[in-house]
Amino acid sequence: MTTNLRDWNWSREELQRYHDLERTSQEHMNIYRGVGTSVAGNMPLGDQLAAAGLDWQVRESGFRYGEIYQYRSRDYRKAVYRKAVYRSDTGLLLDTVGSQWTPHQNSEIIGMFHEFCSQSGLAIEHIGTLRQGRAVFAVARTDEQFDLGGDEVYGKILITGFHEHGKGHRVDLMTLRKICSNGLTVPVRTEGKVISHVGEWNHDRVTEILEAAKTNFREFGKTSERLAETAMSIEEATMHLISAFGDPLKKVDEQPKVVQTCLSLFQGQAKGSNCSAPTTPLGGCSMRSLSITTIIRASLIRRHT
Repeated sequence: MTTNLRDWNWSREELQRYHDLERTSQEHMNIYRGVGTSVAGNMPLGDQLAAAGLDWQVRESGFRYGEIYQYRSRDYRKAVYRKAVYRSDTGLLLDTVGSQWTPHQNSEIIGMFHEFCSQSGLAIEHIGTLRQGRAVFAVARTDEQFDLGGDEVYGKILITGFHEHGKGHRVDLMTLRKICSNGLTVPVRTEGKVISHVGEWNHDRVTEILEAAKTNFREFGKTSERLAETAMSIEEATMHLISAFGDPLKKVDEQPKVVQTCLSLFQGQAKGSNCSAPTTPLGGCSMRSLSITTIIRASLIRRHT
């Protein structure tokens, strides 16, 4: 049975917003490749932090500045003056922040994730730091998986904490396929998924966002299985891609690169496109290009949010 994409009622603007969100999450995930330390899930938190070089604290103080450091910041505990935040072990300056900014320690960020994983039957696999400690992260594999055309799909949950002004902590979900090298980042859908530094560490809020990541993976599995069995004509795929990202007044071969690439993947004419059945939405999944999968999955997932 061929689906009718027009019944999904997504506007061009809604599709573009979803694409932008997914692309941002994918770019965020890419910076972690090859970084960090593998840890055993049953290691105590303190040992995990030590193994990853994260057994230090974020300290705060006033600071001096000027050509000969002749100026001094005012009392950072009052009003709206700025303060310096730095590493307790090396003294490295992490950033200067406003007086309302509250430091959240590595032990709080990773410790919360460690607790969540222990209670959920997950195991932390990887812990690391970026930019000399300005960002810290931990990754755990989900305890659920699903089958997609004979290929096993599993998920990984990533939590990232930032010790910088203007950056809150965030949670991302990455789906991976064992046989096919393709993967997709699934944005975690919950109101205000970034945890702010204004105020004390919010244990319940972080738990809520982590639970949302697990729920999203289950929903993604159901959606993907449905998509793998959904036939679609090349005419429908072309129409929807052009409607979302192209120009209906131009010929197919004059459409933007994203349309051309997705159509090639959809027809099984590009690397990685033979991992699922051709002429189905998942016949064209690719972590480097937006395929028709993204468009359809966005429509289906939206019903759960």
